[in-house]
Amino acid sequence: MIVGIFSYWQIQQIMYDNTMSYQALRSSQTQLQKLRNQLGSTVFLLQNRFIEENVAVSDESRKKIWKIEIKGSLDTLKKLQKYWVNSDLRMKYEGFQIQVRKFELNQEETADILRQSQMPEDDQDVTIKALLKENTSKEIFKNKILENIPTINGLLDNLQDLLRQEFQEKNLQSQFNIQRFWTIEILLFLLLMALVIFMGIRIGQIQRKNILQIEQYTRAFAQGNLPEKIEYQQSETQEILKNLESLAYGLSQIKNFASKVSEGSFAENEIIFEGEGELGNALAQMHEGLKNVALRDRQRNWINEGLALFGNILREYSNAESLYNQVVVNLVKYINATQGAIFTLNDRQNPPTLDLKSLYAFDRHRFLEKSIKPGQGLIGQAWLEKDIILMEHSTENFMQITSGLGGASPKNVLIVPMISTELQVLGMFELASFQPFLEYQIDFVKRIGSMMVAAVSALKNTEKTKQLLDEAQRNTLRMNVQEQEMRQNLSQLANVKEDIIKTQAQYNALYNGVGQIMGYAEFELQDTIIFANNVFLDAIRYNLSEIKGKSAKYLYNPKSLKPVDYQKFWQALREGHAQNQELRLQSKDGQEIWITATFFPARNHKNEIEKIILIGNEITHFRHAEYQTANRINAFNQSYSIVEYNMIGNLIDANEKFVRLIGYSLNELKDKPHDWLAPAQTHSSLTQDEWERMEQGNTINGKFELFAKNGQLLKFSGIFVPVISGNGRAKSVLGILQNL
Repeated sequence: MIVGIFSYWQIQQIMYDNTMSYQALRSSQTQLQKLRNQLGSTVFLLQNRFIEENVAVSDESRKKIWKIEIKGSLDTLKKLQKYWVNSDLRMKYEGFQIQVRKFELNQEETADILRQSQMPEDDQDVTIKALLKENTSKEIFKNKILENIPTINGLLDNLQDLLRQEFQEKNLQSQFNIQRFWTIEILLFLLLMALVIFMGIRIGQIQRKNILQIEQYTRAFAQGNLPEKIEYQQSETQEILKNLESLAYGLSQIKNFASKVSEGSFAENEIIFEGEGELGNALAQMHEGLKNVALRDRQRNWINEGLALFGNILREYSNAESLYNQVVVNLVKYINATQGAIFTLNDRQNPPTLDLKSLYAFDRHRFLEKSIKPGQGLIGQAWLEKDIILMEHSTENFMQITSGLGGASPKNVLIVPMISTELQVLGMFELASFQPFLEYQIDFVKRIGSMMVAAVSALKNTEKTKQLLDEAQRNTLRMNVQEQEMRQNLSQLANVKEDIIKTQAQYNALYNGVGQIMGYAEFELQDTIIFANNVFLDAIRYNLSEIKGKSAKYLYNPKSLKPVDYQKFWQALREGHAQNQELRLQSKDGQEIWITATFFPARNHKNEIEKIILIGNEITHFRHAEYQTANRINAFNQSYSIVEYNMIGNLIDANEKFVRLIGYSLNELKDKPHDWLAPAQTHSSLTQDEWERMEQGNTINGKFELFAKNGQLLKFSGIFVPVISGNGRAKSVLGILQNL
C-alpha cells in the first residue's frame, strides 16, 4: 500500500510539473506571436495615415491596440515569466520590453509629426516645422518606425527560439523524471521481494522447494529483469506465486508503458493491473493526461508551424497574383482539404463585389461568374453575416472533385471571411473536403484570414499607389512630349489651336458629367452667389433666381453660423487655400440640410483668383441616422446597468446607472476583479469555465447578486456578451444587467 501511495504521488507530481511547464511555455509562444501581429497592426494603421482621410479613426484604433491588446499580452507574459528557467530568456525579454516601449514612443512621436504636417504651416510647431523642412513625413516614418521593425522582429525570433530550446530541455527533464520514477519503483519492489524471501526462509524447509521458485522470481527482480512464467505445485505458497506472477506481468506492462511514453507514443490505451487499484487507475489517468497534452501540443505545433509558413509566404510574395495562388495552394494542402478558392473585395464596383483571385482543384465551370454580390450564395451570405459558415455532411451537389477515374462531391464546406479591425469584410476563403473540418483547423483558417487582412489592404494600397505613380509618370511624359512638340512646331499654331479646342470639349464634357451627380456652385471673392447647378438647388429647395446675388450666409442654419470662423474661412479661400467643410444649411422650407463640400479658388490665365467654386454632396440622411443611433444608445444606458471587464476579469468601465446603484465611484471600481462585489460562499460571480466560454465567443445568461457600498444586497438578471476584436478573438466582456 505504501508503494502504491508513493507511486500515485510521484505520478501526480510528474503530471502536474509537465502540464504547468508545457502550458506556460506554449502560452508564452502564443503571446509572443500575438505581440508580433499586434505590433504589425499598429505599423499598418500608422501607415494608413498617408492614404486615409479619416485620420482620427486610424489613430484611435492604433492607440486602442497599444492600450488593450499589446498591454494585455505584455501583462500575460509577465505572469508567465515565473515559469521560465533560462536566465538568458528573462534578460532578453527585459530588453525586448524596452524596445517595445521605445517603439511605442516612436510611433506617438511620428503620429504627432504627421498630424502637425497636415496642419497649415502657420499652426505648426517650430521644431516640427524644421524637421519637416529637412525630411518629408514619409522619410520620418521610415527613419523612426520602419527601420526599427527588423530589430523588433529579430528580438521576437530570438525569444521564440529560446522558448523552443527551454521546451526541449523541459521535455528531456520530463523523460529523466519518468525514468527515475520507474527506477525507484523497481527498487521498492525489490525491497518488497527481499522481505518476502526473508519471511519464506523463516517458515522452514517444508516450503523450500516453492521458496526456491519464489527465489527465482526475486533474483530476476533484483537483477532488474522481469522473470518468465514458471511451473509450481499446489501448496500454501501458491497464492504468493500467483501474486508474484501477476506482479511480474503488471511490471512488464509498466515497462512497455514507460517505453511508449518515453517515445511519445499514446496511440493505444494501456490497461495496467487490469485497470484496477490506485496504481492502475493512476497510470490510466497518467496515460490519458499525457495523451491529451501530446495531442494539444501537436495541434499547437501544427498551428504555429502553419502561421510561420504563411507568415513567410506573406513576406516573400509582393505580387498579388502570386501571393493569392501560394496562399490558397498551401492552405488547401496544409489542412488536408481537397478544394479551395480565395475572393477579395472590389469596392470600386457599385454595389461592391467579392472577386475570385485564385482557386485550387475546383471545377472552373463553376466559376464562370467571378464576382459575387452581398447575399449571393453561401459566400454572399457569409459576407452579410460577417461570420464563418460550416456545412457538414452536405447532400447538395453544388461542387465536384473530378479526376481521370470519375468525380465525387465533398460533403464538408468551410467559408471564412477576412474581417478588418473596422469590421469590414476584405475577402473570403472557400474550402471543401471529404473529411470534417476540426475545431483547431477552423481556428487556424480564421487566424490566416486575420493575417491576410493586412496583406490584402497592403496590396490594395500598393495597387492604388502604383496607379497614381503610373498616371503621374504618364502625365509627366505627356507634358515633356508636348513641350518638345511646342518647341519644334511653333509654325504649326493652327494644329495646336485645334488640340486646344478638343481639350476644351473634353473639359466641358467632364464639367457636365460632374454637374449631373454632384452639387456645384460659384461665388464671388466676397462670398456672393453667382451660379448653382440643379443638384445643389434641389438639395436646398431654392431656384437660382432666389439666391443669385445673395451672400452665402443666407443659406446657413443660423445656429451653426459663427461670424469669426466664417470670415477666417473666406479669407483663406481669397488667399488661395482650398478648404473642406461640412455645411449645415437651411432649406427654403426650413429643413436642416447637411452638405460635405470642397471649396477651391479658380484662377484666370494670369493666375489671379477670380472666383470661388464649391463641389459637394448632400449627407443629410447620414446625419439623421447618427442622431437616431445616439438617442437609442442614450435610452439603453438609462434603462440598463452596463459594466465592462477585460479578459482577465477586471472591471474597466461602467455606465452611470450601474455606478449610482452600487454607490462606488468609477475610480473605486476600476481594475477590481469581477467577484469583488459578489457575496462570499455563493455562485453569484462568473466561474472560470464561463470566462473560458466567453473567450471562445459564447454569451452567458444568469442571475447575479452584488453588495452595494452601503451594504445592501442587490439582485440582477443579465447577460454577459464578449466583445470581438478585428482578429476574431474576444478583447473584453460587456455585462448588461437589470435590477430585480
